[in-house]
Amino acid sequence: MGNISDNLSTGRLSHRQQAADALISLIETAQRSIVIFAPQLDRGLYNSLRFNRALALFCARHDRNRVDILTEDSGHLLRANELLIQTARRFSDFISIRQVPEEYRGLTTQYLVADKKDFLLQPDTREQAYIVHTEDKGEAAHLLNQFAPMLERSEPIYEMHTLGL
Repeated sequence: MGNISDNLSTGRLSHRQQAADALISLIETAQRSIVIFAPQLDRGLYNSLRFNRALALFCARHDRNRVDILTEDSGHLLRANELLIQTARRFSDFISIRQVPEEYRGLTTQYLVADKKDFLLQPDTREQAYIVHTEDKGEAAHLLNQFAPMLERSEPIYEMHTLGL
C-alpha cells in the first residue's frame, strides 16, 4: 500500500464525485478500521461497484479488519443501497450496519474515519461541501468520540438479514 497522500490531497472538496473518489482512496489505504456515520447512506457514495469492491477487498485483507456503519434511515438503506447490503451480508464477520437510536436522529453531518487518523467529513448533508484530512489523529479522534456513544446505543437492522435474525 502506498501512502494515502500519494493518492489523495488534504483539503476541501466541492463535488460529490471528488468525495466518492476520496472515500475509495481512504478505504483502499486503510489497514484495520473504518467507521461510517451517515444519516442516510447516499446511494451515489455508498452503493457504487467501486466503493463496495474496495470495501470487500479491505475486509479480505486481514481477519481483524472491521467496518462499523451507523445510519438513521434503515428504510432508505434497504431501498437504495442493495450493493452495500450484499457486501455487508457477504462479509458479516467484518461489516456491521446498525441504526442510531432516537436521541441521535436528525443529525446533518456524515463522515468516514479510517484507522483513527484519516477522514472524509461532510459537515452538512444539505450542502455539497466535504473536508478530507489525512494523518489528523486529533480531528479523527473528535469524530470517533461522537461515533462511539452512538454505536454503543445503536440497534440492529433486522430487515437486512434474510431471515430477520
